[in-house]
Amino acid sequence: MTQTRQGFTVAEVMIAMAVGSMILLLSTVAILGASRVFATTSGRDQAIRDLNKARQNLEQNLIQLSRSGSQIYKPAAGSLNTGSDGDVLNFVSAVNATTGQIHVLTDGSGQPYYFKNVLYYASVPTDHDTLYGQACVGGNDGGYDHHCPHKVLMRAEEDQNAAFDPTDASTQDTVLALPGAFLGRPTGFPKQPARRVVSVGLLSFRVQSLSGGNELLLTLQALGIPEARKKFAVGAVSARQSPYAVTHSFSVFPKNP
Repeated sequence: MTQTRQGFTVAEVMIAMAVGSMILLLSTVAILGASRVFATTSGRDQAIRDLNKARQNLEQNLIQLSRSGSQIYKPAAGSLNTGSDGDVLNFVSAVNATTGQIHVLTDGSGQPYYFKNVLYYASVPTDHDTLYGQACVGGNDGGYDHHCPHKVLMRAEEDQNAAFDPTDASTQDTVLALPGAFLGRPTGFPKQPARRVVSVGLLSFRVQSLSGGNELLLTLQALGIPEARKKFAVGAVSARQSPYAVTHSFSVFPKNP
């Protein structure tokens, strides 16, 4: 009478367990690798989105500025009482922020009528620790703070001459004598037309005037924070040279003299 074999031998069970363990190990390694890639990519993608938003706003607003009616200013200290948060770009504008229309002088010259000052600058919100769940100590790296990656790009408007008369060029605004007096730190993310946050998540904001003022070179930097946080103390050391920092440099060529 033939006996039917039932079950597995000990050797067969051991081999099956070894193969299963190997498959599980390889799967775990693959999942962890994919997670690291996702964290790096998602953090970098967010940084790129923040920079693109800032760049789009700057390009739209700076093309109409006057080369002779603009200045670049570097504050001595930043929001965290260390290095400067970034450069300040101050210029006179002829653009109505509500309608987008450009006001022109009606004296026959056809030149823009500059009736307000605009400032772009980086700043750290006053409620930074609450917004981001951590404190940044700030630092001084070549005169600038590259420690805190939570700066916001602010756009502020100041009208120094209340007389609005496009028939009289003498009523136009001129660039601010003391731009540092208008660099208020925001609380939260204000959206008022006269003072609003353009973009968040900045590490630095720099501006250079080139070619005798015919070109403005702007450099924005942001940090892929999730992955960077696994490698160093974000907010406590300079991230300027970090491999997780993303830099966008672009030029704007103002149309008006």
